Amino acid sequence: MEGVPGQLEAGIRYLRETTESVQRMPGWKGGYVLVDRQSGNVMTMTLWKTEADRQASAEAAAKLREQAGQRAGATGSPAVEMYEVVLHI
Repeated sequence: MEGVPGQLEAGIRYLRETTESVQRMPGWKGGYVLVDRQSGNVMTMTLWKTEADRQASAEAAAKLREQAGQRAGATGSPAVEMYEVVLHI
């Protein structure tokens, strides 16, 4: 998502506050939040045990993305792309 550099910390703070609820979701394997503080861009990556687990989390994840985006000053809805992990080094 594209946030506003000056509002980025509010979005990060929200994600930190909601981490525990995400970690309790069935199939949770981990995640990353990547930021470019100069541009305000934010990328999150979540890892799930199975595709079914990821699908089951979709509605809750969409709400979290939307809330984090609002706090970070993002305009529009965050882009979402799905990938399969085929190699972990």
